[in-house]
Amino acid sequence: MKQVLLTKITLFTLPLLLLMACGSKTSSEPTLTFHENGCSYSGPATVASKFTLTWIIEDSGHSTFVYALVTLDQGKSVQDLATIPAEEPPPSWVTKLGFDLQTSPGTYTESIDLSRNLLFHEGPIYIVCFFTDEDFAMGADGPIDVKK
Repeated sequence: MKQVLLTKITLFTLPLLLLMACGSKTSSEPTLTFHENGCSYSGPATVASKFTLTWIIEDSGHSTFVYALVTLDQGKSVQDLATIPAEEPPPSWVTKLGFDLQTSPGTYTESIDLSRNLLFHEGPIYIVCFFTDEDFAMGADGPIDVKK
């Protein structure tokens, strides 16, 4: 009797759990939010090679907001990226795939096509954020895998 009940519970809950998993983080849109102390990424852990990035700039008193999409050399991490100086060129272990900047709070979108980016070969991407009135990165996130 216990075995039959356990089988029925398993057969009922397994599809329910799988359905719930389909609605997890992977279904959200890539979004970057700039706030007073930095930036944060919310969205899928994997993106297609062509995707739209939404970035939200909250009113924070900063004058200019910059993000860059990058790849990192083997052995480097998002923690290393989060401490890079806000200067050009970036460290040699960072490959900058693209960037954008805005000077006003608001919501912006950018279409990104890594399949057409000659600097992107494979591997995960990272996002690093800067305020132009600061000397170092104000946040970084990743790795974000890219599905070709």
